[in-house]
Amino acid sequence: MCNSISLKKTFTSKDFSDLLGEIRSRLEYTEDMEGERVPVNMREYMLPDEASDEREVLRAGGVDEFDLVVDPTLRNLLDETRDFIDSADFATVLSSTLATTFARFNLALQPTFNPFLLSPPQSSATSAVIAEIEDDEDIDRAVPLVSLLPLVARQVHLIINGVPNEYVESLAMVKELQAFSAIVYSSFAEQLVNN
Repeated sequence: MCNSISLKKTFTSKDFSDLLGEIRSRLEYTEDMEGERVPVNMREYMLPDEASDEREVLRAGGVDEFDLVVDPTLRNLLDETRDFIDSADFATVLSSTLATTFARFNLALQPTFNPFLLSPPQSSATSAVIAEIEDDEDIDRAVPLVSLLPLVARQVHLIINGVPNEYVESLAMVKELQAFSAIVYSSFAEQLVNN
């Protein structure tokens, strides 16, 4: 897929799923000097390396100016988390969480391509009526990118501000993330006990 896409370009459900797959791939991988695909180092985006950057993250998170100190307990947790993020196991966790998030995002936009996914089954007083689809184009219609952008923006808003947040709830169910969290917390708890 090209780097720029016309707002008039139309997408079917499959085209949109393919585009999401390419976006995910660009988030997850980069090319090294030899042109090989390598996973992106997410640690630089997740945990700052510099003390000044850590304080900025704390400030942005709402911590008072007087509390902008990374105490030894927090330092141990941050260092332990950094080590795990640098591990090969984290790539598995990242892949699983991205798969879950992109799948939920894609599913949320599917009714746009197939309006029958939105409409509840019709019923009469005596029995359910089976609605016939008269035009195959209604099953997977092509939608211009310009029409998809407001729907994408709404999903992004829900990802960031949704309460309850379906995306966060989905991530909480990812077994690889649960195991990863257990490893980080148990290692941190052992350090607390030993100190």
